[in-house]
Amino acid sequence: MIRSIFGAIIFLAVTIVLSIISIPAALFDRGGRSYLWLARLWSKSFLFFFSIKLSVIGLENITPKDHYVYVANHSSYTDIPILLAAIPFDIRGQYAVPLGNHHHVGSQVVRSSARALATQPTS
Repeated sequence: MIRSIFGAIIFLAVTIVLSIISIPAALFDRGGRSYLWLARLWSKSFLFFFSIKLSVIGLENITPKDHYVYVANHSSYTDIPILLAAIPFDIRGQYAVPLGNHHHVGSQVVRSSARALATQPTS
């Protein structure tokens, strides 16, 4: 119990620091490599501080030059950190914009942010 609370506090601090660092990384590294490196560091620290052991089976079947679609169904809060930690190749995020929000100003802000982070919106 104490280890979990301590791990959560330390992870929160790591999240705040990496979030602050990721803003200039996303703005100045248009290729997204530094942002992806920070995201992987964040995800691996998540796994470490919450004592999650990750084992990947079949990684040898993934060719770095091919394109793949990885889908997180968000059945838990660990989907994204696990995907980032498990896939050692260059990956890009994709998010969905609800159809009802396409003409709102907020949608333009989200799309501009996504371009800065090298992600792709879908409908």
